[in-house]
Amino acid sequence: MSTAWRITPALRGQNANRQIVAVAEAQHAMIHRSQLLAIGLGSNAIDRRIAIGGLHVMYPGVYALGHRVVTLKGRWMAAVLACGPAAKLSHRDGAALVGLRPASGSLYEVTVPGGRGRGLKGIRVHRSVLAPDEVTVIDAISTTTWARTLIDLAALLPPHQLARALEQAEILRIFDLNALQPLLDRHARRPGVPALNRALEEHRPETHRTRNDLEELLVHLCRQADLPLPTALNASLDLPGVGRIEPDAIWREHKVIVEVDGFETHGTRAMFESDRVRDAELQILGWRVLRTTWLQLERAPHEFLDRLRRLLRTAG
Repeated sequence: MSTAWRITPALRGQNANRQIVAVAEAQHAMIHRSQLLAIGLGSNAIDRRIAIGGLHVMYPGVYALGHRVVTLKGRWMAAVLACGPAAKLSHRDGAALVGLRPASGSLYEVTVPGGRGRGLKGIRVHRSVLAPDEVTVIDAISTTTWARTLIDLAALLPPHQLARALEQAEILRIFDLNALQPLLDRHARRPGVPALNRALEEHRPETHRTRNDLEELLVHLCRQADLPLPTALNASLDLPGVGRIEPDAIWREHKVIVEVDGFETHGTRAMFESDRVRDAELQILGWRVLRTTWLQLERAPHEFLDRLRRLLRTAG
């Protein structure tokens, strides 16, 4: 039985009404019949409260306390309570709860262990056994983790919406490839995992790249375009007012620097601000900084080379 369903020892010393209010307040105004029975109400007492409007039936055995106006989180809580103690909010609604995408529609999605649970009007039941590292509690609602939610979403969403969910995970600072990868390996045969792997590769092309990869690519592109090769790659540069820096590529004669930004190294507000201050100081000293990304280098190399060519022509 989930912790949300239990009546704690601290509550047992209070009268029934206070216990009911305390439980419901912790569950977005929702309460389950089993909790009312545990508090001490009999079936007749529950029926009387329903008849006089003290309890409003959301699903069989799940009630809203005192009023019919229910928040979205209250409806999510009711759907989870209705599907059993092992049920978890999941898929589109799990994503909405964690903030990966907006809430959509009135059909609430819940995952229950395989072979259990029953369909209820207004609830879409998915059946799957969830591992302990795939479940969590957010705002008192049992739900799938952001990582498991992404795997479930990948089987439902078109590519552009899945990419947006990944972006939102990074905006929220919850994305962690080290937490996601074990689930991708575990569920390699689940529908949607290939799509999620493709989305990850497109969204984070720098994830598996090394400095050696970058050096080889920059040199290859410059040779291909008949441009001067970098004077130095990943070498220290000491400049007054800037200090010691280690740019990705330097053209000393032209006073040009190329930086290949990736989320891991430039994905915080502090780093973003620091980079802009450093770029301004470099510009004062006569240096030009061209910033690009792995995605641009691999998918639009001609655009990068055109910018670099113009910069080398005018700089120095």
